[in-house]
Amino acid sequence: MGVVDKGELIDAIRLLNHSAKVEFLQKFTESDLRAYLERVRTSATVLCAPWVVRPRTPPCFR
Repeated sequence: MGVVDKGELIDAIRLLNHSAKVEFLQKFTESDLRAYLERVRTSATVLCAPWVVRPRTPPCFR
């Protein structure tokens, strides 16, 4: 990721986490926002790509 400002980080986070409020995110440092964005991106990859991680069958259905 290139050099971005706090507003761009917040916009990127909100694209992946629609429930994140701007007012809440503005309370954090750029460093915190970068770390959170990386975490959200990683989570989005797993959650949006179910073929990557095979779902486990609950024991009661085996």
